[in-house]
Amino acid sequence: MPNKTRFISTVLVASLFTFAASSASADEAPLGAEPSPAREGGATDPHAPAPFGSRGQFALDDLLGFHLYSVAIAQPGATTIGASGIVSYMTSSSSVTYNEVPGGPSGSPISTQFTQITFSPSFDYFISDRISVGGVVGIGYQRSRGSALTETGERTVYVQSGYALSLRPRIGYVSRLTDDIALWPRISVGYAVSRASADEGPEDRALSKMYSAEAELGVVVRLGQRAYLNVGPTLTYNSSTSEGSAPGSIGGESSGLGGGARGTFGLLL
Repeated sequence: MPNKTRFISTVLVASLFTFAASSASADEAPLGAEPSPAREGGATDPHAPAPFGSRGQFALDDLLGFHLYSVAIAQPGATTIGASGIVSYMTSSSSVTYNEVPGGPSGSPISTQFTQITFSPSFDYFISDRISVGGVVGIGYQRSRGSALTETGERTVYVQSGYALSLRPRIGYVSRLTDDIALWPRISVGYAVSRASADEGPEDRALSKMYSAEAELGVVVRLGQRAYLNVGPTLTYNSSTSEGSAPGSIGGESSGLGGGARGTFGLLL
């Protein structure tokens, strides 16, 4: 009987150790598995998406959206509004007055309407947690229509069309407010060049160049695991030069500081 009792005790103890070891191994993560993403506040949810701005995320920031921009300083009267996205549309109108002689009286105002259609993908990559680098590359078609009064009081109309190329690199930082809302301020610098020739009016070829700097404060709202909205104000400085090939064509320089707003729909990859 004592031998039988010791045998049963040994079996029970061995079974207990086997059960405990099995339970411990079940609770441990498999070797090489990544931990579940942490939500803001330190809690973990195995089904939760990674927070916006996590390292390695790739954002297609402007699949569809809008933008509004108005120059407030140094070039009043220019307003731009349009639809943005991978294929974007922009239209603007302005009225500019030139001095016929430096320091002399101003000439008649020149009114211009400008339209541009551009293929311009916008993307950002998070090189580390919260820090992004990216930009916008654009190639498009543009058309402008202008009118001015001549010295005899007659109105001259000109129409030009051509192409435009642009590049605008940027850097940003994400500050998470909640699990689904974050601030994403970004700053960028840009360069654009365009060439156009006359379709109507005096024969002319125009070359324009523009340098820009922009700061924006995006408010990101997650719509799901990958989709998000990005809306917020912008502050932009532009400096441009233009010149024409025809004798007597009007060229010059202009600059302006203005503000606006933008809203875009994006995806995380």
